[in-house]
Amino acid sequence: MQLVDEVIFAADAASRFPSSLDIGFLASIKEFINQGNRRLDAVGSITSNASSIVSDAILAGDASILNYHCLNGLKET
Repeated sequence: MQLVDEVIFAADAASRFPSSLDIGFLASIKEFINQGNRRLDAVGSITSNASSIVSDAILAGDASILNYHCLNGLKET
């Protein structure tokens, strides 16, 4: 959210609305939001597969399988 603040404060300091003058900032904000969506997708994937992830770890008797499944879930997003 710091990026959003920077754009708004810069525009406010110049007594204007954010505009095409802020292209670099706006691109940064767009990337920040896109990364947030990927993080939310990862959380959703892990959450929806949580029971099978835990079951696999318990059956395997090795907690490292949790790391494996979590990391693969993140890679898929």
